[in-house]
Amino acid sequence: MKNLFRITFIPWKAVSGFTTKSILIKKVVSFNIDKDLLGNSKMREKTGAFPDTYGMSAEKLAKLLNEYKLKSEDNEYLKESGQ
Repeated sequence: MKNLFRITFIPWKAVSGFTTKSILIKKVVSFNIDKDLLGNSKMREKTGAFPDTYGMSAEKLAKLLNEYKLKSEDNEYLKESGQ
């Protein structure tokens, strides 16, 4: 994730999933982080949110991110099982 002054890398396996959340009048995509899986990250929060929906509805972006996360987990499983 990137904002004005820093870039934060969060691996797929550290995110439990993506949901939508209303903040004031704006709907954003939020996620929960398992801090144990982040290693030595300096992140302070166990939740995060994307600053933008990149031209999609928040629901569509959350669904897309969850699909990519699932594919990533499937690929990781196949690598570990030697298939």
